[in-house]
Amino acid sequence: MLTVLLEPYEYERARTIGLERAERYSAFGHRQDYAEAWTNSIRAEDMVPVDVANVNAALLELAVAKHLGVYWHGHGGALDRSKQYRHLPDVGDRYEIRHVLREDAGPRIYEKDVDYARPHLELWAGHIRGASALIFGGILLVDAWEISETCGTCKRWPDSRRICQSHLTIPSSQGRNPQ
Repeated sequence: MLTVLLEPYEYERARTIGLERAERYSAFGHRQDYAEAWTNSIRAEDMVPVDVANVNAALLELAVAKHLGVYWHGHGGALDRSKQYRHLPDVGDRYEIRHVLREDAGPRIYEKDVDYARPHLELWAGHIRGASALIFGGILLVDAWEISETCGTCKRWPDSRRICQSHLTIPSSQGRNPQ
């Protein structure tokens, strides 16, 4: 695990994008599925308002991009009127980012996320604490799905998995800004 500190201008940009995403999604009827959250969780703190969830996701995307030295396009806000970025990776051309609400939990992946035609896609996860991002690491999405099939501690549902945080790694040669 490593910590990336966001500068005030980075924090504000990502926060703005997160709020734009939340507003745009709510305009189209998007809301967090609270029934699913309660079913799959034993703790009430696993649920946050949609705007907070979107802001945290955007902050973590920017923090991972900063760590990897990859451009963060910050798609999905008010400027994405045509929804052209909806199905693209969150960071660069290969990184899907998941914000995890608890520092001791692993990220959730959905079966629709796994694309065997694009085995280079990576999942990175972390947790936001103020202007600091705790980055847990990354794993190829295809590998994450396959590992979760046999791991005794990964949680499995019919259409999704919550992989153990221990499966995530941070390659020592990756990233130019380890902080």
